[in-house]
Amino acid sequence: KLMMWVLISLLAAFASADDIGCEFCRASCLLEFQRCKASCAASIPDSCHQAAEPEVRLRLEVRRCARASSFCRARCQPPQPILPPRVPSSPSALEEVLETSAPEGAILLQHTGHGLHRVTGGNTSIEATHGMTLTSPYASSSSPDAAWWDAMDAFMDKALNASFLVHFQLIAFETRGNDKATLANLTRQIERYKQHPALFAWYLADEPDGQGIDPSLLAPKYELIKQLDPHHPVSMVFCAGGASRYLKNLDLIMVDPYPIPGQSASAVIGPLSQVSRLGKPIMMVPQAFGGGENWARAPSAREERLMTYLGLLYGSVAIQFVRSAPIGFPYAASAWSEIRTLAAETMELTAPLAAGKRLHVTTSSEDIVAGAWIDRDSSVVVLVANIAGRVSSSFNISVPDAPWSSTALVQSVFEGFEDIPFNATDGTISDSLRGFETRAYRISSPSRSDAFAGGNLVYNPSYEIRVNPAVPDGNYVTVADDDAATFFSDGRLSVDGLHSLRLHAPSTGNSLALSPYTLPVLEEGRSYTFSIWIRGSIGSEVVRFTFNAEIFPGSVQTDLRATTSWQQHSLHLVPGSMRACPYGCRGWLRYGLTTAGTVWLDAMS
Repeated sequence: KLMMWVLISLLAAFASADDIGCEFCRASCLLEFQRCKASCAASIPDSCHQAAEPEVRLRLEVRRCARASSFCRARCQPPQPILPPRVPSSPSALEEVLETSAPEGAILLQHTGHGLHRVTGGNTSIEATHGMTLTSPYASSSSPDAAWWDAMDAFMDKALNASFLVHFQLIAFETRGNDKATLANLTRQIERYKQHPALFAWYLADEPDGQGIDPSLLAPKYELIKQLDPHHPVSMVFCAGGASRYLKNLDLIMVDPYPIPGQSASAVIGPLSQVSRLGKPIMMVPQAFGGGENWARAPSAREERLMTYLGLLYGSVAIQFVRSAPIGFPYAASAWSEIRTLAAETMELTAPLAAGKRLHVTTSSEDIVAGAWIDRDSSVVVLVANIAGRVSSSFNISVPDAPWSSTALVQSVFEGFEDIPFNATDGTISDSLRGFETRAYRISSPSRSDAFAGGNLVYNPSYEIRVNPAVPDGNYVTVADDDAATFFSDGRLSVDGLHSLRLHAPSTGNSLALSPYTLPVLEEGRSYTFSIWIRGSIGSEVVRFTFNAEIFPGSVQTDLRATTSWQQHSLHLVPGSMRACPYGCRGWLRYGLTTAGTVWLDAMS
C-alpha cells in the first residue's frame, strides 16, 4: 500500500510539474518582495521619497516593491493556451454585484443599474468630453486628517458634477490589522461615502497575492464593508493568477498583467481567461504607462487597442486604464488619443455588451479572437481582434445561432459604415485585419427610422448617423465654460431607432448649446409643427429651445421640462420672409440645458 501511494504521488508530481515550478517561482518572487520591503523600511531617510512624510514614503516604496514582485510573478506563468472567450450559460454575475445607486448620468451606466465603465486618473472634467466616466485616484488613507476629508468630499462632488463615478480606494487598509481603531477608520469612510451618488465600488486591495497578504487579514474588512454597504461591489486587483484565494473577500476581480514591452499585448489573454472562469465579474486594467521601473516603454496605440478589445471579448464589465502618477501625461500623445477613441467606441458598444445575449462564434483563423452579442433591436454586434502582431490575417467568422434574415447587411460600426462581404444563409463574415487591428460589425436588416417618415425636414433627427464614435452628426456645438458639459449619442435609451442624444450640464447655465443642420427653404406663412421627445435623469431638468426670430417671427424661445419617462413636446411655428434663408435656413434653432443635470432627446421633427 505504501509503494502504491508513493507511485501515485510521483505520478501526480510529474503530472503537475509545471504547477510546482510555477509555485516555486512565485514563492521566490514573494521572498524578494519581503527583502525589498525590509530594505526600504530600513533606508527611508537615505533613499526613499524625501519630499513625503515617513508613512507616505514607506507606502510608496512598498508599492514599488509590490510592482516589482508582480512583474517577477508574471514571468512565472507557464505558457497559456489561447482559449476562446466563454459564452455564459446563465445571466451575468454583474446583475448580482452592480446593484448600485449611481445616477443614470454616468454615460455608460445602464438605466437598470448595470453597465460598462472606464477609468482614468487626472482631470475628470477634460476626460469627460472624451467619453470616460470613472476615476480612481491613489489617495487612500487609513488614518485621514481633516484636510483629507475636505479634499475627498470636494473630489467626490466634482466627479459627480462631471458625470463621473469613483472607484474608491481603500488600499491603505490592506496590510493593517483588524484592531478597533483600524476598523473604526474604515467604518467612517464607508458610512461617509456609501450613499454618495458618484460611488462606483470599494477598491480594497492592490495585488494582495504579490504582497503576501493572507486572505484572513482582508476577510473582516470585506465583511464589515458589505455589512455597512451591501449595494456596492468590493474589488481587488491581481497580476498573476492569485485571485482564486481571495474569492470570498471580493465581488469584482481586476486584472492587470502589464505585458509591455517584455511580452506581446496578446499575453493578457492568459490572465483574462483564468479569471473569467472564477464566476466573478472582471475589470480589465490595460497598461497605459511605461518608461520606468520594470517597463522600458509605454504601450503603443495598437497595443492599447488590442488589450482593450481583448478585455471586452473576455467578458470584462469594466476597462480601467492605469497611468503612472509621477509621469506627466499624455506620455505618448498617440497612445492616449487612442485610449480616448476606445472610450468612445466602448460607449457605443455598451448596450449590446452589457445587456445583450452573447452568441457562439467560430473563426477560421487561430489569430482571430471574436465575440457576438444581440442588441436590443435584434441586430447582432460582432467584435474581432487579430492577436498576431506582425501578420495580416484573412478570416471567416460564423455566428450560427444569430437571427439572420435573407436581406441582412453587415457594416463596420466605426469605419464609415462600409458594407462587408456577408453570407446571409449561414451567417458568415469574410474580412481581413492587420496585426493587432480590431473591428466591430453590426449585422442588421435594412430599416428606416420612423422619424424620417412624414416629410421630416430635420437632418439626422434620431441621432443615428455617427461617422465618429458616439458623436451624432448634424449639429454645430457651442462649448460651455466647464469641460464637464458633454453631449454624446447614447445607444441604451431611445424612442426611435437605437440612439438618442445625451446632454449633461454640471451646473446651472453651464450647458453646451447645439444648433441643428440647415433646414431646406420653408414656405412663408405656412404652419409647421416642431416636436421633440425628452427624458430626464431625475426629472425637472429644463431644456431651452431658441428659434431664430428672423426665420420664425414672434417665436423666440420656449423652455421644456423633462420627466423621468419619455415625453413628446410639440409647438407650432410659422416662418416669415424667406429672405432670411437664401441658402436654406441656417441657424434656425439653438438648444441646451438651462439647469444642471442630464437629459436625453430623440426623434426631433
